[in-house]
Amino acid sequence: MEEQLVAITLHRIAGQKVCGVVTLTRQPDRSWSGKCGKCGEEFRVEPDARFEGRVRAMRN
Repeated sequence: MEEQLVAITLHRIAGQKVCGVVTLTRQPDRSWSGKCGKCGEEFRVEPDARFEGRVRAMRN
């Protein structure tokens, strides 16, 4: 059984104000998707080894 990876990041508006928290779930194609918990904006992160490395480092 493959583990489900989840990452949490912040939805920032104009690089300054924080709107809300985004919970991203890794998809079968190795991309990440989720939405802002406050405004509902959809997010997608294309497969990125560096991003995934940071997610795994935070889990340890």
